[in-house]
Amino acid sequence: MTKKSTYESEKDGNTTPIWAVRRFLEEVYLPNGLWLEPTAGSGQLVKAALEDRPENIRFHAVEVRPECAPLLKAIKPKLGLVAHCPKDFVTWNAREAVQKEGRELDGALPYFDVALLRPGSHTKEILSKCLTIADHVAMLHRRDWLTSKDNPVSGNCAPDMYVLPDREADGVERAWFYWKPVASGRRFKHQVAEVLLMESHPDEILGLR
Repeated sequence: MTKKSTYESEKDGNTTPIWAVRRFLEEVYLPNGLWLEPTAGSGQLVKAALEDRPENIRFHAVEVRPECAPLLKAIKPKLGLVAHCPKDFVTWNAREAVQKEGRELDGALPYFDVALLRPGSHTKEILSKCLTIADHVAMLHRRDWLTSKDNPVSGNCAPDMYVLPDREADGVERAWFYWKPVASGRRFKHQVAEVLLMESHPDEILGLR
């Protein structure tokens, strides 16, 4: 029997292993504050980030599938999570959601400090919106996505790439793509993205591999 990738689930084909989120957060400084997950699913990515710093993040999790609502709302009482489900992120009113938090916007973008996301059926629209409404943006995807025709933004706004150390049973190498804040100077067309290897798998640190 072929081993199933931990990035996949029978339900949505796209769950996120918690260690992959934690490893990225160890490598990259992301500010506290208001965070966003536009394709939250059952909340695995959200849980991993909130467990990393439970007192300092307020997470807005958006998910279009209504069956995920109980899973997201189940973690709401003990973690800083606001669940928007079922909601289509592409048409979701981010400004209104942030205003309910009491944040003063004064008409200015971005609304969120950080957006963490996974690929979905509308990656182009979702990622483009995240790059507009969030200061720091990071997406977990296949490593070859950067040069694929499915990448809608790399020619205009190149990310850093943090390659994960573990190649799953499906043989696909994965990486976090990270867009720095606009104020720090996001790279533009024809500038090469930086490749940073994330060398240690957590099992190696624990001596299990």
